[in-house]
Formats: sequence, structure tokens, C-alpha cells
Amino acid sequence: LARSSLDRGEIPMRLIFLGSFAAIGILGHVLKPVLVWWAQPPSACLRRIAGTVGTGAKHHWPGSLGHAGAYTSSPVAGPKKLEQAIAWNWSSPEGRFQTPGIGGSAIDAEKNVYVAANHETLKLSPEGKVLWETPIKPHCSYPQGQYTIQMNSPSLWGDAVIGSVDTGSVF
Repeated sequence: LARSSLDRGEIPMRLIFLGSFAAIGILGHVLKPVLVWWAQPPSACLRRIAGTVGTGAKHHWPGSLGHAGAYTSSPVAGPKKLEQAIAWNWSSPEGRFQTPGIGGSAIDAEKNVYVAANHETLKLSPEGKVLWETPIKPHCSYPQGQYTIQMNSPSLWGDAVIGSVDTGSVF
């Protein structure tokens, strides 16, 4: 992105916001690795964080409600008896309940899990290992040291992870 366009307050993105789902077109390209964006016009605060999402194959659960047209239903049948222990769980290194989860999760084609917490979005492997995390701290929204809060669950759109925060930013 040209720095001069940011200085003029122009944000070179097309945003389509549909309820809790958002699709972002960045100059008409789907990027790998994904660039996660958020912007605060008119001050044009823009931050990019790179993180890979996946191969672009059909995601198992692309957003908190599942697939469009079949929300909250899955073609996968779960076990009839839940006798096994939980395979894994994740808690913030800051301590349990310090980073509560927001809404549902998303699961990509490779079974990685995307979780939104108050102040970050995480990508967890199928084994529960943190593959990457993206702190949500827009430097222009609040006084220094204060966080913004995510308003919805992460959604997967192709190779992008999409979400929004309480200041109205979409990333």
C-alpha cells in the first residue's frame, strides 16, 4: 500500500459486511499468507498481521454458525457415546478466564481451529498447539494500554480470517 494514500485517509479496501459475516476484497486479490487488516478512518490507522490460513479447500466449519444455507447443521455425525476424555483444551498463558472466548469457532479444511478471544484471534492445530495469534490492539482506538474487544467469532472466507471489533473496525 502506498503510504501517501494512507496519509490522505484513504483505505484501499472493499468491504462487504453481512450481519456477522464479512468478506474483504483487497485490491481484488486473495492473499497467501493472509494479511489481516483493520482501519480507523479518518486517522487512517492501519495495521497488517500476516498469518497463514490454509489451502483454500472447503472449510469444515467456516464460521460460528457453519456453512451458509445449512447454518448450525453438520453432515458429520458425532459419536453416540461420549466416553472418551477431551482431546485437548486451551487457556490463555495469562491465566484461566483472562481471555474469554467470543462466540463460536471456525475450522478450516486442515482441521485447524480459529478462536476469537477478547483481545486476540488464535489459530490452533488439530492437536491444540497455538500456530499463530493476532493481538487486537488498534493503536488509534483507545488510550495507550487499553484494548478493544472483538464483537464476533472468526469467519473463514477462502484463505482469509475475518472478524470485527467494538470500534467498528473489520479485520
